[in-house]
Amino acid sequence: MLATKRRDRLPMTLSYPVRLSDFRAALQRMANDRDVEVWFRDTPFPFQSEFDAALRETRKYPVVRANFTRWDKKPSIGSSALEQRYLAGVWTISAYPVLRTKRADARRLLLAQGLPLLASWFTRDRPASWFYGRKVCELLFDPQEPKVVVEERADAV
Repeated sequence: MLATKRRDRLPMTLSYPVRLSDFRAALQRMANDRDVEVWFRDTPFPFQSEFDAALRETRKYPVVRANFTRWDKKPSIGSSALEQRYLAGVWTISAYPVLRTKRADARRLLLAQGLPLLASWFTRDRPASWFYGRKVCELLFDPQEPKVVVEERADAV
């Protein structure tokens, strides 16, 4: 089940290229028992200045980031509800804004190419060992081309 966890307010110059309903339509094949949190964030980078520079310099940047995070049980990890969720595994999607003038291009590319690839990432058959650590699938928007590029990686938890 997909549910919006947070939606940041944006300045008038930015707009989210996709909605929760777009994610629901793209991920309808996904198992209904899998909970996915959807976050609409105001920047894909740790610092707003990095995002401002990417927009100003028309560099490619993430517009959608999907994560799977599962912690390994360690003696120091407690038994709170949050910790238990991450020990079981958490799926999240974060959507990021584009310049309002580029929204139509980004939306068209995400609906036609990006979200089907994201759905494939969510529903892919995987070995049990994949479900440990942090896995990431990013849809990067290149405003100069315009095009959407997919990047996958495994991060340390």
